[in-house]
Amino acid sequence: MQEDVRYNRLLPYADQLDDEANEYLTKIKTNLGRAVAVQELRPGVVCWSSELARYIRLYGRRFTKEDHIQFVKLFYQLITIPDSEPQLIDNWGSLLLILLKKKKLLSRSDLTLPWRPLYHTVKECLFGKYKKVYLKYISKQVEDRLISVIKATRTYFPASSTAEMLEEWRPYLCPFDMSMVEKVGLLCAFLPTKVMPDEDNATFKLWFDEFMGLWDDCQNNVQWEENWMSLFSRLARDRIGYIDWTPHIPKIFTRILRSFGLPVNGRDNRRPLAFIRSKASYDMKDMVTIIVALLGGGSIAQHHLTVLLGALEPFYHPSYSGIWSRKLHQFLTLLPAAFVARLHNERYRKSSWVPEVPQQACLSDEDITVFVKSMEHVVFMAMANKASSMAAATTVKNLALLKPDLVIPQLIERMYMAFETLTEPHQLSAMLHSLAFVSRVMLNREKFPDGANHALPLLKLVLPGIDPNDFFKSVSVFTFISTFTSLIPLVDCSSAPNSRQDLTDADQQLCFATAQFEEFIVLLLDRCFALVTNSSLEQAAQTDRQTETRHASHEQLMGTGLASTLQSVFCQCSPALFQVALERLVKFATSNVFETEIAGRMCSHICRSAVKAYPDLALKAFIPRCHSRIKMLTSDPETWDAEHADKELLWFLQLMMEVVRCPGSALLVYESQLTDILQWCVNLRCKDASKRAAQLLQSIVQFLVGVYPVEWRSLPVEFSLPIDEHLYLQDWAAVCDWDSLKAMWYTPLESHVAFAQRLLSRFVVPEIEKLHKCAVAEHDTPMEKEKLHQSLRLVHFALCGAAPILRHIKSEVAAGLPETLASHEKTSLVYSTLMPADVALDERLSRESLANLMHSLLEHMWQEREHDTKALLLISEIYYTLLLYYGVTKRDFEIGWNSFDAVRKVMEDRLVGRQKQLRPMLIERLQLQHERRLMESQQTEFTDVHLMIMKDLLALSTSAYAEVRVKCQPILEDAMFAFRYSSRILLPLLLEKLKRSDSVSHEQFKGSLYIMHSDRCLYLGYCFWDTLSQIWLALVQADHSEKPSITNLMSSVVKRIMERFNSPAIRWIVPAAVVNSGLSIARGASVSLNEEELSAGASRLEDRNKKTEQIYEDLVVQLVSLAESGNLHWRFTEFAIMFLAHLIRHDHPLPTPAVSLLVRSLCHESLTVRKIAIVAVMGILKQQKRRHATVCISPYQLAGIADYSSCQVKVVPGDRPDNMWHRYNVETLPQTEEQWSSTVFIDKTFWGYYCWPQEMRAYAPYDQQPPVDRARDQLTEGEAVIFDAFSSQEFVDKLIGFLSLEERKGKDKYNWTRTVMFKGLFRNFGDTFLALFKPHLEQLCADKQESSQRCAAEIVAGLVRGCKHWPFPKVESMWELLLPCLASAFSEISLETYADWGSCLSDCSSDRDPRRLHWLFEMIVSSESLSQSRGSFKDTSVMYLLQRALSQQEWRAPALHHRLLEHLEPQLSHPYKLVRDRLGSLLSTVFLFDIELLGGRLSAQPKVSDFVGRLVTGLQPLWGMVSDVKNGSTETDGPTSAVDVDDLAMSFATTTVSLEDSRRDKIETKDGAVIQLLKTALNWLGANRSLQPLSPSLLRLLPLILRHSDQEEDQELDVLAKTALQQMAMSWLPSASIEALLDELEMVANGNSWRAVRSALTFISTIVFQNLLTVQKPNISSRIQKILLVSLQNPQLEVREAAASCLSKLLQCGYLVLSSELTGHFLEMAAVKLHKTKGKVAVRNTDGKALVKRHAGVLGLAACIRAFPHTIPDAVPDILVALSRHAHDPPFILSTVKKTVADFKHTHRDTWELHKSRFTDEQLLILADLLISPNYFT
Repeated sequence: MQEDVRYNRLLPYADQLDDEANEYLTKIKTNLGRAVAVQELRPGVVCWSSELARYIRLYGRRFTKEDHIQFVKLFYQLITIPDSEPQLIDNWGSLLLILLKKKKLLSRSDLTLPWRPLYHTVKECLFGKYKKVYLKYISKQVEDRLISVIKATRTYFPASSTAEMLEEWRPYLCPFDMSMVEKVGLLCAFLPTKVMPDEDNATFKLWFDEFMGLWDDCQNNVQWEENWMSLFSRLARDRIGYIDWTPHIPKIFTRILRSFGLPVNGRDNRRPLAFIRSKASYDMKDMVTIIVALLGGGSIAQHHLTVLLGALEPFYHPSYSGIWSRKLHQFLTLLPAAFVARLHNERYRKSSWVPEVPQQACLSDEDITVFVKSMEHVVFMAMANKASSMAAATTVKNLALLKPDLVIPQLIERMYMAFETLTEPHQLSAMLHSLAFVSRVMLNREKFPDGANHALPLLKLVLPGIDPNDFFKSVSVFTFISTFTSLIPLVDCSSAPNSRQDLTDADQQLCFATAQFEEFIVLLLDRCFALVTNSSLEQAAQTDRQTETRHASHEQLMGTGLASTLQSVFCQCSPALFQVALERLVKFATSNVFETEIAGRMCSHICRSAVKAYPDLALKAFIPRCHSRIKMLTSDPETWDAEHADKELLWFLQLMMEVVRCPGSALLVYESQLTDILQWCVNLRCKDASKRAAQLLQSIVQFLVGVYPVEWRSLPVEFSLPIDEHLYLQDWAAVCDWDSLKAMWYTPLESHVAFAQRLLSRFVVPEIEKLHKCAVAEHDTPMEKEKLHQSLRLVHFALCGAAPILRHIKSEVAAGLPETLASHEKTSLVYSTLMPADVALDERLSRESLANLMHSLLEHMWQEREHDTKALLLISEIYYTLLLYYGVTKRDFEIGWNSFDAVRKVMEDRLVGRQKQLRPMLIERLQLQHERRLMESQQTEFTDVHLMIMKDLLALSTSAYAEVRVKCQPILEDAMFAFRYSSRILLPLLLEKLKRSDSVSHEQFKGSLYIMHSDRCLYLGYCFWDTLSQIWLALVQADHSEKPSITNLMSSVVKRIMERFNSPAIRWIVPAAVVNSGLSIARGASVSLNEEELSAGASRLEDRNKKTEQIYEDLVVQLVSLAESGNLHWRFTEFAIMFLAHLIRHDHPLPTPAVSLLVRSLCHESLTVRKIAIVAVMGILKQQKRRHATVCISPYQLAGIADYSSCQVKVVPGDRPDNMWHRYNVETLPQTEEQWSSTVFIDKTFWGYYCWPQEMRAYAPYDQQPPVDRARDQLTEGEAVIFDAFSSQEFVDKLIGFLSLEERKGKDKYNWTRTVMFKGLFRNFGDTFLALFKPHLEQLCADKQESSQRCAAEIVAGLVRGCKHWPFPKVESMWELLLPCLASAFSEISLETYADWGSCLSDCSSDRDPRRLHWLFEMIVSSESLSQSRGSFKDTSVMYLLQRALSQQEWRAPALHHRLLEHLEPQLSHPYKLVRDRLGSLLSTVFLFDIELLGGRLSAQPKVSDFVGRLVTGLQPLWGMVSDVKNGSTETDGPTSAVDVDDLAMSFATTTVSLEDSRRDKIETKDGAVIQLLKTALNWLGANRSLQPLSPSLLRLLPLILRHSDQEEDQELDVLAKTALQQMAMSWLPSASIEALLDELEMVANGNSWRAVRSALTFISTIVFQNLLTVQKPNISSRIQKILLVSLQNPQLEVREAAASCLSKLLQCGYLVLSSELTGHFLEMAAVKLHKTKGKVAVRNTDGKALVKRHAGVLGLAACIRAFPHTIPDAVPDILVALSRHAHDPPFILSTVKKTVADFKHTHRDTWELHKSRFTDEQLLILADLLISPNYFT
């Protein structure tokens, strides 16, 4: 067998499961194989594929490898059936994912799957042409499923598939076209990377260098970047050690850093580059995968990871929270987890077919240590952030698994510190969670010997945290205590040193410490008792209701945590310690009376926890006391009839209800006492008391007849063994495997079941008899309402308790199930050692007997007690129990599973794997496996009794009372899900209640709609033709009410059906390969099918297809009839039209009546109907489209290349001799019919750019195409309908009138759907209707109205796109008509319509050979069009239209780009801002195609470098402002008189400003056009959409941009310069541009413009951070550091401060190193002496330099401190002391010192206790003097 569920082996009835599984698998193979072989996809294959999924849930992959392979191949073939139904793809795809989930079971040699069938399915479903025009509907769920199937199956694609995929998709790789997004996505999804070493040359080595080159060449946030990251991360993970990633590592890490979108220059948004965020957003799992895969084996990746983490570290602090925080927290969690997963695979994973990582590439211990150390600071920083504390806890756990000795000591130290601080309460919760997460490692004495010594002190230390006034802290404490105590046997081992000689000193100390367990337990109980006492509902009720509700919710959650914690403590206690705890608990519980909602529930749950741990001891303490108290409280006869029982009675019943939840063997001893209590309380008049008595009965019976584990200790031994026999100290954090689990189960014996039977016979059977008499009305007086409720309640709770021994309903199979050649048989599951068939239960307690009783009672209720809603609710609960309950509800199972999963994630050791687990977790998983079997037991054969119950539930779900409907509708929906075809049988009854009839009430109608709104009924409404037809027709005719609630609900039902609608198949075609797979599976079950059966199956499939086709056509006709009848409300008419629109298909012509209705609806009065009709007619025209012939062409021969074999060897994107022939060339444009016919048009823009496909096809000549001009008698019926409509002048006039109406003022936009409709019209019928549209087109183009212009634009675009296959004369005539219209429209263009005409021209040009449209391009690129001035707006609009048209032609129109540029350059200094803005955007389009990919260029395109050269020449007058080097113009040589320091600094600033202002005034006065030219250039740079990195040519403009990015005279220029800087700073910086960048920055730094220098410093910090890992080279960093040091001594104060800020940021991100040389340099500068005269600083002019130098030194020291806002490196204390010496310096130096010290105090305040140890006592004294403000009076 492949792999079974190992948990099944440890179930108490495991010996019966093998036979059950074998029988079940044989049934599945028999029926599944038969259904496939006879081509019965529904219900046969669908039904038995779901049974296979159920089998895997129950038994795992318990079948042979041959069976496994056959199943995989079968379902792979099923989902790749051509034109398969989307819903079936979803169903079978999910099962295929389950079959392929564990790759280790099937190797590549075992299984090979062809990739092309899946590709064709994916192409059809995700990118199909019919999907775009709504001829095929496929939901997002199906698309996601297919993507998952690709990921699961690509491992099994053959090695040869890689070359085939590259051959298939390479020709589509054009970076300017959306095809590249699609095809790169397919490459990323399909390419196999998990291959064998001998397959490398045939797989990834074919594409690695090529695709990496594409990734490097296109880097500025292109849309496919995420796909490249996904592909390379997968490759890196699967081929560790086989690829040299070294050259690519810096770029990869830089991309990762950029993807976080971090704020570079702080949080001040006023600065030009305050926030620089990258648009590239990689999947976080891909990022961490590639990082971890690159580590080890001597890789440089760890160094880059350390740098990356250092750059990210500050952003984990709470003060840096922002939109980037979520990604950072996710990164923090996933990175160590991925590292642990890799280490597990390398060291602990069982060997399989997957290749091992080469030994030299494996992670070493040193690699692990370095990785953990690099993560430490980041993790502990994140703990201070509330938003990331849980992420940090998970990270700490993973790091502790790797290196506990590095992580846990720091965690413990911070834990003790957290208890000492009152200012950061969150720190305590964070530490508690973190320690809980690492508890398993911390208490493992082999991994961390010192951890156990801290356990008891910490447990006692956290007890004060149990605070009723602090919910979150209390929950954290409970989590901490329960986690630790679940790992520690609470046994007093203090006597062990006296009896054992094998203990070390550490062991002896720990043994002595265990004597404190009793004290801890007592203190814990006291705290818990105080919590219970302070949690009563009476105290909560003193507040307002909203606060009370929230308080009660918190109390309930706290109660759950409290019970869970004490259960862990009690289960881990030795009997002696438990006895101490029990005595205190019993005294507390029995000496107090609690209300039963909050405090009572909490206390009773504590008692249940005690009973669960030691049932015999606890029951002996509780039951006698409770029995005596209840006896005394019920001895008074007045109690029996009291409506409100004594609170003490309710409390003891509540207590009893919980303490009996223990093994039935322990309860058997107390049979008489339990029976007495039930006898006294079951029939009490008080509702609360009788209800709790009934719940007590349920608990007793449930634990007598159920199967469940009975102990949850961490060890499989008793905790009562003597210490000299077993030293429990050695079992701290003990783990076990399945062989040593020794789980103890309770299984019912005959004596236990007999006790339960006696209880049921004594208390339940009499109530059943009462109900029977009530149902048949045998009483003379009707049964009291309260008595009826009491009886029903008792029966319900008793049934819930006895559910495991109630046999399945046995009756006749319900009529109405679909016919099948397979079987509807269900497999009954074993879920107990004593199954219901072995129990002789009273027949009156059988499920079918009770169902009949409830049915009779319900009929009686409808007649006599219809208004008794409580009784109806109780009956519905009984029905739920009879139908679906066998011991656990679905909701309880899901809660238990989620809880287990949460605990498992915290406690499991992912490094070692799941071979060793904590024993309580294994027991919990066993219980869940048993409960899963109970859950699956509800799937039985659907009988007439089931149908009767569901009919009653349907009646209750449509009751007149809302509370009954709300309760019963979910039950009915659960039942419909459990019984597959029940909903189909109930559907006619449900739809009857939707009809307009006097017999159907408003409530029934509303209830039916709510049922229809359920997922199961909606499924019938969009998946099956027969039910779909019924539901749609019923909804259209369900005009029942105009109440808003009803209309909204009706609209919601229709909307949900339409949203989930997946076009069901009309015809199913099952390929022969699928049939053969079915036969193979059937033969595996020893079943053979003869030819007659196979032929009969094929005949049934054909009959089914014909029947479905008839249902489809009938549905269409009926909907048309209803819509045309005039009897429907307008809303339901819209529903009918909407349904009809969804029925238009690509594979079946729409019936003519529907075509007629939808065409006429184009002129309907309702706007909604018209919109639907436009979409529908668009689809109809696509459906009627005739196939156009194509022929194979040779692009090389068309290019005149005789020998083209060499052209196909190497991929060279861009201009090549073989792709020049289909460019736009004025000299070769087809101007005549002969030229037109001989021209080979290539419409798709991507063809030829990257390479040509092996088989290139183009449209055949026009004489081989279908004729455009057809007479009416040559048309089909559907075409004739459209022909007649559009041949009518009246119809066209009316249609144009409606289309040219304004819908929403200012909201209407160009409508692509209308364009496609007109395209289809002119494509299918040629220019037949053009004469009718011509006057409208001319009028609309001349009209100034916004809506008219928009309508004209839509018609023009449709006409141009629709004329694709017209002959030349017709095309030429069309353009003769259009060109004047377009000229007229462009002359009337307005602010409201220019965007619409832009969309029009974009659609006209999209996917069209430019030579087809040469009339249009020549018109808009003509010199008259561009040079004629019409005003700024119209000039701008013309440029915009030109841009939209040309951008769609991408790289194929270089001649047009050159012509355009020639016309634009003289206008670049245009005086109007609007024109300059558009010119900049247009330039970005022109130069977009100047790129180089893989060494290939578009050499014919305009070059950026040439244009920049011309720009530099044109801007020459401005260069003097940035090119002058400082020449001392502000300084003199001789001595000067003493001046004030502040005056001196001011003189420097004033002189510089005046020089700059005078220079600018002269330039602007001399030639204002130069400034306008600069603005246009900045517009271009700001709108730059280049796909490539920052080029050296653009950097030539950087000094000029910096010069104008920080000035106030011209705000427009300022904004443009800042925007351009942002674009440059965000750009990728290639190595070729780094030197040029540094040269330009050095020139600016040495220039005389202090504003330019300040902007340059801000720019440096941004671009360095954005390219951090690629520019981290010594020669680069030294030059940048030199620029900063020079700027620090700039005479201008603002420059010095900006330089200090930049220095601080670069130190903080780790780019620059805080070396002793750097600090020494700053100390030397700060030590420059200043002269003093008469109490003031007096300086000569040369001393002004000294003052600046001194300030520069102080600023440098301050930058060193600010670079570490939350840590303290070794150099910082000395630097702070050095700063203290400047406390009496001149004002602006003193200001720097004060601000630095204040910031230091603020940022280190929270962690000062941790950091102050880095200072000496003397330093602390100096720092204290510096931090304390001087007293005013001193």
